[in-house]
Amino acid sequence: MTEEVTQHALLKEWMIGKQLKTEFTDELLLEYMEYRNLDKQTTSLSTKVCKLVLFDNEDLEEPFESYLDEKLLLKWHKMTKNILVRGDDTTNEDILFAKSAKTIHKVAKCVHQQVFVENNGKIIRSYLNDQRLLTIISNKSAKIFEMFMDVLDERDALLSFQCIVPFLERGLQDVLHNYWLYAQQEDKNSVTATVDEKTMVSIRQRVPTKLNELFLLPELKLVLGEDIVFLLRAFIGPLNGLNLRNVTIHGFISPEEFHPSYATFLFVLIASLGDLVSKYFQGREYYYREWFDFNIDIGPTIVDHTSLAQDAPYIKEHLFQTSLFILPQWLSCWKKSLDLYMEKRYFHFLVSIFPLMEHSIRRIYVCSNEVEDRLITAEKDALYTTLDILFETRQGDQNKIFNELGPVISNFLFDIFIWVDSGIRIRDHVSHGNVDPFAIPHNVADRVLVIVLALCNKYAIGDHKFTNTIASVEQFMNTQYEPLYHPKSILARKIEQVQETTTKFDQFLQSHNITLDGTDELSKRLIERIQLCTMIIRNKYEKLSDFSSIFIVHESEKEMRKCIILGKIMSHVQEMVEKLESSITELDIKVKERTAWKRDRKALEVLRSHVCTYQYLFQFLLISARYELHVGKSEESDVMFVLSLWNVSGSVTSHIDDGKWLRAYESLLGLFISPTEFGDTLPYKTINARQVKQLFVDISGYYQGKINKPSLDGA
Repeated sequence: MTEEVTQHALLKEWMIGKQLKTEFTDELLLEYMEYRNLDKQTTSLSTKVCKLVLFDNEDLEEPFESYLDEKLLLKWHKMTKNILVRGDDTTNEDILFAKSAKTIHKVAKCVHQQVFVENNGKIIRSYLNDQRLLTIISNKSAKIFEMFMDVLDERDALLSFQCIVPFLERGLQDVLHNYWLYAQQEDKNSVTATVDEKTMVSIRQRVPTKLNELFLLPELKLVLGEDIVFLLRAFIGPLNGLNLRNVTIHGFISPEEFHPSYATFLFVLIASLGDLVSKYFQGREYYYREWFDFNIDIGPTIVDHTSLAQDAPYIKEHLFQTSLFILPQWLSCWKKSLDLYMEKRYFHFLVSIFPLMEHSIRRIYVCSNEVEDRLITAEKDALYTTLDILFETRQGDQNKIFNELGPVISNFLFDIFIWVDSGIRIRDHVSHGNVDPFAIPHNVADRVLVIVLALCNKYAIGDHKFTNTIASVEQFMNTQYEPLYHPKSILARKIEQVQETTTKFDQFLQSHNITLDGTDELSKRLIERIQLCTMIIRNKYEKLSDFSSIFIVHESEKEMRKCIILGKIMSHVQEMVEKLESSITELDIKVKERTAWKRDRKALEVLRSHVCTYQYLFQFLLISARYELHVGKSEESDVMFVLSLWNVSGSVTSHIDDGKWLRAYESLLGLFISPTEFGDTLPYKTINARQVKQLFVDISGYYQGKINKPSLDGA
């Protein structure tokens, strides 16, 4: 089926399905099901990629040759010298990779015939007897290799390939890591020399995270050889080659299109590479980087296994069968994924479900944004429609997928797939081989299943039963879910934590008989100024109407910057409270035990006199953070204002941490009282005129322009 027919069928099905959601008729339903049946025959590979990836009759009719040596590993010399076409530096890479693709077809088919057709997979299982051959995978190489061999034995070639190719990627990264590690030791003239932690971190950071960048490094060619690196590039590498890593992981190729020879060849390739690597690093301890730890608190599981077992037949045979979210060509894969989850094979479940989800979301993106040409883009001359592209936020409202999915589902997807700084990015870690496949927590797999079922139910067509499983998912999504890793959600939680901390600090001050009224005229004046600023912001905050905890994911860059800065301000408050409390406690004990020096008594006197002003500062910063969190879209002036508050809070925090109490107090004065009210210096003269001007933030001017409030001048 041509690209044009594929696009038309998939998009037409979507349009009719959406229409059915609002006006259900038997005629529309019949037309919808006709297009779903037609879609079972579609391909999501472009014509160009089909020619590269799919086996044709010529490939299948190639005569058999053995490409395995006496150790049942690849005959490198025969492959690299007589089979692969490398050309010279002036040869067009597209031509080279196209020719090499045909020869890889031939080699893979012959290897598959020898391994499976003639030996029923026993050759690959024989690799388990020689740990050296599995060096490249991980420190659990035998268990991992055997786990995915079981999938291959189940005749699920695509899934077995998807499962093990991430560990080849990680293994190649480990090769570089070990190469640079031993290079450091050789610089110290000892292969047993200890490499310090700072150097280890530096080495880890040098390792490229992208496969194509990895293949271009000369160090990898030194270990494996230039010809073998070229083979890897032609097989799983860049977009103009077979590109099998991306074509499989990102959900472009279906099980019917994926030839099992590819999976067999990959297993033999990994063992053959393991043999090379073990010889290169012979006599040296081989180092494996640590796995990503998924043991994080993302909440309890939502889907009950017992209920799911009862509901699974309905979900597979009705919900999956009719839901607009499920692309018909992949229906059998969706059913298999659910089976894997119920069998508690959580790694296999995640590996199988991610490509399916990505391709279904790809269609939603294409239809929402009316960009038909982006549905089939698994090649180098078209922007690759991966999740990061599908959920592009820099253009804000211009990406219509967020309107289509809604804020709750968008936030959920971002929580588990997109957020970089704090999110868990489950798919990235799984698809790049960064997780222990035997240690996937149940609640992580559960979260993925929840969003899958929520999407299927959102796009369910016609009458469908509200099973216990679907009911629990809908209840969670509609009433219990709150974003975990949205920058604003993180800030909101941090504000509440700091509020609790300052409340306890208030109780601490009362227990130490420290008044909050100010002990001198200057402190009282400062407190009045802070209270006035706080009151203005609180009045405006209380007039806000939207206090939803579900934020839009396509916030502006300015809004995100502002949130990050506000989070840092909250961290400053936390640090200040902890330092003030510990210092007062420590100095009080010294005075009571008569071990205090004169400077200690002076420090305690200053602290007791001025500490109340900090508590008012904390309340001001808290209400400012609450207001800025919910006020809406930010301008550059808002970011600069918050940045000014952060600079001063950082300065005060630093002085408190160093025990420079007067300087901290004068920094606080400088924030709220303008230089014209003090002249060139503040009362204690710990800060010069230039620093006074740098500290002052025109809060009145900002809020006059922002919310048309009266000036604070002269207050």
